[in-house]
Amino acid sequence: IEDETDHRPADSFAFRGKGSYGINRFGQSTTGKFNCQVRMTMLGGDTFVFWSEGRCQVWRCHHGIDAPATPSTDGQEVWSQHCSISGQNHIMVHLFEWP
Repeated sequence: IEDETDHRPADSFAFRGKGSYGINRFGQSTTGKFNCQVRMTMLGGDTFVFWSEGRCQVWRCHHGIDAPATPSTDGQEVWSQHCSISGQNHIMVHLFEWP
């Protein structure tokens, strides 16, 4: 549906479905991913591909993607509403205090 690149730091959340996708002030890509997800929702997509250097692609995959037209996603993060997250590995953290 859409392929956008915005390298500006993602120091604010998407406003009206539009925001930057770069690294935030903490050096993380979480705000950019959030902005990409908001953009996906605004465009009526169901999947987004995120590049940490500031690129966001929004796809609509409810009928599948044609194999010859499938873009390369090597090394990128693909987030889809069609994927079940219940099968992912869980990480456990133990918190404790030193006496």
